[in-house]
Amino acid sequence: MLRRSGVNGLVTCYLSESRERWIPVDRKAVALDGEVLVGLLVCSHSSDWTAEAIFADVRAHELDIDDER
Repeated sequence: MLRRSGVNGLVTCYLSESRERWIPVDRKAVALDGEVLVGLLVCSHSSDWTAEAIFADVRAHELDIDDER
């Protein structure tokens, strides 16, 4: 599973096998002014192969956070 959060200009990506323990794997400073668009993709990383994915139980929602942190 993959989870992404963005707080105060920092975007963090997490991975989890169980949805109980999330491990941060990357964090970058990103300017997130205005509307943020969300999408899903799959890539085979090879021009000789195609890739197919089925995405299920996908949710995107705005987190209720305190901007003072």
